[in-house]
Amino acid sequence: MIADTPPEIVFAAPPARTGRSQLRIQFQAGDDYGVAVARAVIWRPGDMGEEGQKETIELPLPLPRTGRPGDSGKKADTSPDREISTHDLTAHPWAGLPVAIQLEAADDREQVGKSGIVEMTLPERIFIHPVARAIIEERKKLVTPTLAVREEVINTLAEIARQPAAFFDDTVVFLALRIAQGRLVFERTTQGVASVQRLLWDIALRIEDGELSLARRELMEVQKKLMEAMEGKADNQEVERLMDELQQALDKYLEALRKELAARGFQEPPPNLPMEILQSDELQRMIDEARDLARAGAMEAAREMLARLKEMLENIQAGLQPGQPRQDIQQAMKLMDGLRSLTKEQQQLLDKTFKQLQGRQNQPEALNTPQPGNPPGTDAGKQESLRYDLGEIMRQLGDLMGLIPDPLGKAERAMRGAAQALDQNQPAAAVPLQTEALRQLGQAMEGVAEALARRMGGMVGVGKGRSGAQPGKGRDPFGRRQDGALGSMVNGTVQIPDRMERRRVREILRELRRRAGERQRPRPEREYIQRLLRQF
Repeated sequence: MIADTPPEIVFAAPPARTGRSQLRIQFQAGDDYGVAVARAVIWRPGDMGEEGQKETIELPLPLPRTGRPGDSGKKADTSPDREISTHDLTAHPWAGLPVAIQLEAADDREQVGKSGIVEMTLPERIFIHPVARAIIEERKKLVTPTLAVREEVINTLAEIARQPAAFFDDTVVFLALRIAQGRLVFERTTQGVASVQRLLWDIALRIEDGELSLARRELMEVQKKLMEAMEGKADNQEVERLMDELQQALDKYLEALRKELAARGFQEPPPNLPMEILQSDELQRMIDEARDLARAGAMEAAREMLARLKEMLENIQAGLQPGQPRQDIQQAMKLMDGLRSLTKEQQQLLDKTFKQLQGRQNQPEALNTPQPGNPPGTDAGKQESLRYDLGEIMRQLGDLMGLIPDPLGKAERAMRGAAQALDQNQPAAAVPLQTEALRQLGQAMEGVAEALARRMGGMVGVGKGRSGAQPGKGRDPFGRRQDGALGSMVNGTVQIPDRMERRRVREILRELRRRAGERQRPRPEREYIQRLLRQF
């Protein structure tokens, strides 16, 4: 009899704030028979809610890729991989306040393992407008709504309302401030305070961003409901109703976006704003495709289409913030250069290992001679250094994109295995692992380039132009700079491949990268393939 032990989960790095004010949690989890549930539990130290119960926030975490049982029922590999999860809690009343975070993991027997407790300040959105910032400060005070705190907040909100010029004489803001005061006076329940906190958040967003932020939030809420309905296998009638709501919310959002751009003096979209965002026909196509997929019962494909729509819309916030898109572009290009350089070094190390293997073919006893230790100057140390560099690139990609492409994780694991094989002086075992790492890096470069292009949209020169729109000075008809970003013009013209052509190109690139890693191929052929791949 082998005892089933509880899962283990730990922080791989302290929780941190990303560049978009999200909460990033890095952790490692494992179990002898597989982790069934992983979550992060957040609470305010020393804070007890009604009836002495501790109020908490529970965030779902992705299940680790290791520690899962195999088909044979044997115990799974318990060596945990590092996982990264990001969460947007800027709208939560605790944003900007000290909190405690603990991770929990449970197996199928509901045995629970817990990490240590880490304290931090929950990431918050930074408001620029002084009135919006003042309102958010009052909102924070209502986390502990004592009578004295209520009176203080009421007086401050009344003072703000007496100066309408400070918030553009907006009647909606004035009335909302008065409503918030009234609720604090007459509603003493927890639900009443929560409604005031939500109202103050809406007021601050309206002052800071106008109607655009409210329209965006409504759009995201409808999209979230639709995704949940699809995951819960709702009937077709409910999905159709939510699709109609999504269409209405999208129209409202685009109208608010156009007003916002006009208020800022833009006759055409600014160059750092993804151009396809304003293409209602493109967005309409995505919604129609999602609707058709849902009608056909392909809910997973429909959710994927909606996820792409959400990703496009999330770019808007960064595109409207002065200076931020340029920083994103620079960071994106730096990451792509880093991946290219790392791939080249991995290729060189693979070539060196393969030559060592060829040199020992007549000495089979030397292939399995152990050589413990991993000094930095050895090939094992070089491989480990490349793995460390890849981990840093993965961390930065997580900050920039909110996710890490799966091929990078596979490449990291292959590198780790190759380093262990080299450390034991076993090039025969290292070569296939290095080849796999190189293949996964090639796939990752392709996926990262596409993901960054979608995220940056027109900012990195891959966004689609609008029919009849005039390109800006120094740009091609699709908003790209002629000196190139992720691409460049050829003879002053650009041909846009259709979907089938792009798919065919990806297939060819994958095949070339696969053949480049096959060491048994003749050297001239491999050198020719490498020359082809250098263009990409």
